Amino acid sequence: MSSQSVTIRTESNTVDKISAIAKAMDRSRNWVIEDALKQY
Repeated sequence: MSSQSVTIRTESNTVDKISAIAKAMDRSRNWVIEDALKQY
């Protein structure tokens, strides 16, 4: 499956939360966001 880049603008505290989740899971922020989108 091919992939494409998508850019979003969000509040810095949202990015901080995503970063914390990624660190706790030993995953990238991209992985966390993609997983959340798949679950949505």
